[in-house]
Amino acid sequence: MTLWRVRWRLAAWWGICVAAALVYALSVPAQYVARVNIAIAPRAIANDGPEDIRHFHQIDLDAEQAATELQVLKSGRLLRPVFENLGLAETPELSRWSDGFWSTLARYIHYLAPDWSPYDDRQRAYFAFVNRVRCLRLGMSYVFEISYRSHDPKLAARIVNALAAEYLADRIERERIRQARIGGAYQAARGETLTEQFLVSRLAAKAGVAPADDLFAANAHLLGTAAPPLAKSYPKMGVTLALGAGIGFLSGVLVTLWFGVRPRATSRNGRQAPERA
Repeated sequence: MTLWRVRWRLAAWWGICVAAALVYALSVPAQYVARVNIAIAPRAIANDGPEDIRHFHQIDLDAEQAATELQVLKSGRLLRPVFENLGLAETPELSRWSDGFWSTLARYIHYLAPDWSPYDDRQRAYFAFVNRVRCLRLGMSYVFEISYRSHDPKLAARIVNALAAEYLADRIERERIRQARIGGAYQAARGETLTEQFLVSRLAAKAGVAPADDLFAANAHLLGTAAPPLAKSYPKMGVTLALGAGIGFLSGVLVTLWFGVRPRATSRNGRQAPERA
């Protein structure tokens, strides 16, 4: 009965919350997420058989190795070169002083610190870039996904392709160091091939494109290249409106019941009702 008496107030409050959610969804700059998948092919070389023929044997990628590869993908040895080569420090979305509520709040709280010092704009842009990069392993497979969110869909695809190329170059560089430690004429000849593929991958990373050649020395390959997203990923219009409608309905009902039930603890003449024995 209480809710029915204030049904028009509840409807008005619900409409205000939905309108606020609509304004938020339309005013917040759209963000696009570009993704690329890299399949790692771990293998070992062994000489077996009566003819001493060389074979490739597939080995498993355990949890420790997968965690190591994820750490490499998120490390500064990959992210810092991409940030510098693509000139992302001058990108407006990374160089501006805030990127949402929490970054703005952190900036103002920084002013209250006892050892307050001015922000380094270049370092702040780099950390904003790192915060937009996501790397994860798809289930228990050998596939790793690299994603980047940006207000510019073309920039998001360019950065993701550069990160993938830089990761392949890093894997080739690690293999080249391992082969150099072994030594020998065969390893020297293989080292030339590794150097060529390393340069191809590094040049692709500097240009912000995926390598065109098959870099077999990396023991990994791209499952396609990242294309500019066609639709925005955030904010989602339907989800935002549903959230605003839900918050408006629940908050209106709870506030109405709270203030509608409390007066029943007193009598009609304003005196407190006597407690029953």
